[in-house]
Amino acid sequence: MILALLIAILPTFSRAEGAIIDSGTCGDNLEWTLDEGGVLTISGTGKMYDYYADPSSSEAVSPWYNNRSDITSVIVNEGVTTLGSYAFYHCNLVTNISLPDSLTEIKSSAFDSCSGLTSISLPENLTNIGT
Repeated sequence: MILALLIAILPTFSRAEGAIIDSGTCGDNLEWTLDEGGVLTISGTGKMYDYYADPSSSEAVSPWYNNRSDITSVIVNEGVTTLGSYAFYHCNLVTNISLPDSLTEIKSSAFDSCSGLTSISLPENLTNIGT
């Protein structure tokens, strides 16, 4: 009976809100996670890699590009210093982005085609914003 009860409630625990659905690296010392609530979190220290806009080219798009239609919010944690080129390219459903005080650079086209993003608060330490 206990075994049957555990089997019945197990799916509830494995699908808990905020469960990680994908993750990886996005810089020498940066990692990313995407949870099932649509929150993409970048954490670690240093610079994010640069990415490219054309998914059919031999150049790399962001590692979360294939999940872009699931992303509604981006949290960049303290310690991240640079957002790479085309980092959030075509993340159309993103409405808000949280940026840390440690961020000093946003590279070219980092938010290109983020049509759902209506405003963003830039940190005081930001010294360079690409095109």
